[in-house]
Parts: sequence; C-alpha cells; structure tokens
Amino acid sequence: MMDENTALFTINLAVYILCGCIFVIMPRLTAKSFLFGVKIPSEQAGCPEAVSLKKQYVRACLLGALFMIFMCVIQYVLWPKMTLLAVMYFPFLLIPLCFAAYVPNWKKALRLKEEKRWHTAEMPFTETGPDGDKHWFWGMFYHNRDDPAYIVRSRFGTNIGFNYARLPVKIGITILLLVLAAIYAWLTVNFLNGTLQT
Repeated sequence: MMDENTALFTINLAVYILCGCIFVIMPRLTAKSFLFGVKIPSEQAGCPEAVSLKKQYVRACLLGALFMIFMCVIQYVLWPKMTLLAVMYFPFLLIPLCFAAYVPNWKKALRLKEEKRWHTAEMPFTETGPDGDKHWFWGMFYHNRDDPAYIVRSRFGTNIGFNYARLPVKIGITILLLVLAAIYAWLTVNFLNGTLQT
C-alpha cells in the first residue's frame, strides 16, 4: 500500500502531466481568429508563420512540463517529507512558466499582424472593445474602462475572462487572492509545526 508522501508525489506528477497536456493543446482550442490573444483574420490561422508560433509555444510548454516533473522527482527523492508543501507550492511555478511560453509568442503575433497588415472586421464591443488589441494586456487580460461589461470572452482557450478595469472585478480578485493567501499561510504554519505532517 502506498504511503501518503508517495500518493501526494503521484498526484503532483499527474497535475504537471495534465497541465502540460492542457497548455500544449490550448492553441488548438482557441478560436481561429485569435493568435495568442491577437485578433487575426481566421483564414490566416493556418499560415506558416502562425503555425510556427504555435509550434514554438508547444515546445516551450513541453520543456516547462518536463522541468516541473524533474523538480517534483528531485524534491521527492531528496526531501520526501516535504511532499505536501511541494503539492501546495510547486503548481505556482506553472504560472511564470506559462507566461514565459505565452508572452513572447503574443509579442511575435502582434508584430506578425503589423507586418502582414492583417485587418479584421469589428467584433462585438464586449469582446474586444472599441480599439481591439490595445485593451488586451499580454493577449490574456482585458482592461477597458469604457466597456461596462464585467465578463468577456477570453481570447485564449475556451474560457470566459474578466474586464479588470471594473471595480467589482478588482474587489473580487483581491478577496480571492487574500483568502487563498490566508489558507496557504494557515496550512504552511500547521505543516511546519507538525500538525499536518504526513
């Protein structure tokens, strides 16, 4: 029978493999009219430059997932009693790795759109706002004070997104982050004091 640390290690590995797979297939799930959050004509989604950007992103995601799996194995081999903390904190390393894979391709997609002079029809106000790409920070975060919408269609993946310029969204995100920080602080303190030792 598996001990708790081994079970947590297995869960950790499964999370990184799953996240790696999700990040790799995300460009295929995104609407064809978006290239890393940049609005492009849908008929250009298969152009060689766009395909090349997607391949670069997939390679970066695979390297990131392999790095996380390597870190997970090293932690388990050297400090098996810290596996609970690894399960709690290692997933946060996925955030900068995701940005490291995504943001350079977003910048290249913006340059590609400019070089190719791709012009697109206006989308509904709540999706891109009146000025299109300029309201999408890193192609992921929508910030438009002139748009009254709180929820918008995300430009990457199949999710919904938020208009981070709206006060209720800012308050909601702040509360969520504070609650998460409090939970993590409580769990970490209890673990280090021996209450949650596995």
